[in-house]
Amino acid sequence: MQTEPARPEVPDLRLYISVLRRRKWSIALVTLVVVGAAMAYTLRQTPLYTSEARVLVAPIGPGATLASLNMSTEQALVHSAAVAAVVEEDLGLSQSGGLLSGLGVSVEANTQILDITYTSPIPPTAQRIAQAFATAYLKFRQQQAVEQVQSQEAGIQAQIDSTQSELAQVDAEIRQAKGPIKKSQLSAQHDSLIAQLGALHQQLESLQATVASQAGGQVVQPAPLPASPSSPQKVRNGILALFVGLALGTGVAFLRERLDDRLRGSEDLEASVQAPILAVVPMAPDWKDRKLSELVSIAAPKSSTSEAYRTLRTNLQFVEHSGDVRVICVTSGALGEGKTTTVANLGVALGQAGRKVILVSCDLRRPRLHKFFGLGNETGLSSVLSGSVDLASAVQRPSEMDNIVVLASGPIPPNPAELLVSERMRKVVEELREATEFLIFDSPPLFAVADALSIAAMSDGSMLVADANSTTRTAARHARQQLDQVGARVVGAVLNNFDPFASRYSYGYDGYRYAYTYRYREEDSPRKRRGGHEESNGDSRNGRQAQGPERPSVDLRRPDDSMWG
Repeated sequence: MQTEPARPEVPDLRLYISVLRRRKWSIALVTLVVVGAAMAYTLRQTPLYTSEARVLVAPIGPGATLASLNMSTEQALVHSAAVAAVVEEDLGLSQSGGLLSGLGVSVEANTQILDITYTSPIPPTAQRIAQAFATAYLKFRQQQAVEQVQSQEAGIQAQIDSTQSELAQVDAEIRQAKGPIKKSQLSAQHDSLIAQLGALHQQLESLQATVASQAGGQVVQPAPLPASPSSPQKVRNGILALFVGLALGTGVAFLRERLDDRLRGSEDLEASVQAPILAVVPMAPDWKDRKLSELVSIAAPKSSTSEAYRTLRTNLQFVEHSGDVRVICVTSGALGEGKTTTVANLGVALGQAGRKVILVSCDLRRPRLHKFFGLGNETGLSSVLSGSVDLASAVQRPSEMDNIVVLASGPIPPNPAELLVSERMRKVVEELREATEFLIFDSPPLFAVADALSIAAMSDGSMLVADANSTTRTAARHARQQLDQVGARVVGAVLNNFDPFASRYSYGYDGYRYAYTYRYREEDSPRKRRGGHEESNGDSRNGRQAQGPERPSVDLRRPDDSMWG
């Protein structure tokens, strides 16, 4: 059986567009820097003016034809020191040899026209020298042609002189000859020499006529006086700098994206923790105090954040149906990723669905779970584990919340790690398991202490919480590896504090594009609705227990009658 070859991954255009959108300010900054630097350099340059003369080149010299004309040679001739010397002589300049630095010579395609340009900071100078080079070039060619003709004339004249000497000698021999045969031979030789002299004189006249009739070319366009500078070209430099800046900015954007280890969305989190994403919880942008322990599931039940926790409840119930997952450890890699908020709101969502749930604060170092429900923290899990109170006296039931029981952390002990791995902790877990449908632990961060690993090992499943703005892919993978080392089962993950309006995570969020219509208002909070007063069996949101009648204990042995009311 042949295995079908794997298809190569096709780059997703949406991914590239999302990178450009979330890095748009980096691209804009790099482009602005490049354009600014280019324009600053351009403005600091001295304006240069260029004048151009056009010369039509014609064949010159004896036997010269259009086919023998080599325009590359003529181009090099204009740019030669010999022509520059003629220019210096004509203009009365010093023999500095610096004229060629501003000279430019080019050949128009498929023509015999040379474009001679000269660039100078002074417009009249550019015009004068460009015209001088065009004139000097033609003058130099004529001088070369004259010298060539003179050389040929000298050779022909030498032949004429030699022939005339022979002719004089033949004439002398004819006068001295006695026999008719001898005279006849000498006469024939005389006629031949006369014919040679005639041909040589004709060649000499032809050479002289050639030099007189040929000029070697003409200036078809005199050099004009430049009206505007040819350099620097501000518009051209600005456009080029814009394109270079955009290209460089785009490269920097993709490089930063490559080096950025932060989560880009639910797909990144799922790939990092190798577990399904149970919910993506959007942030509430109007909450000014992020440390406020507020139950959004109660304060704003119609918000998209509350809907996300109901989604988490539904997915968790499917996980529970697929196996015996009733005891769940909720943890995160680092502080501030929203695990306690997730535990509190998930407990409310489960309770609203009629499921009996016990929430246990296992963070014996920095507890916060009791604050969400306005409960005291004088007694709790640490009190039970230390033996100072029994479990039935330590649990609390929030007012106006059916189906929810909370076991706070209690006073901070000196040895939290030892308490959480004790045999007493295992007995507490088993006793709570028998009294509820869901038992959810709020555990400390994995990277801070080892407490969460102990709790995860006692649970049926663990759920990782990651913050969309602070958690990195490396941290998410490391958190999963730590849970795997103790044999904990990771049932899923939650992406918290997601901003649906930010372009940074627009990719990979197609499954959670419900409308974000909730705006948190102060009057929506339970405190405001109660007129600013807490009920007697509650607590203020800072965790201090309100004064009131003594809290009744809960009998765990009769959960249907005592614990759940």
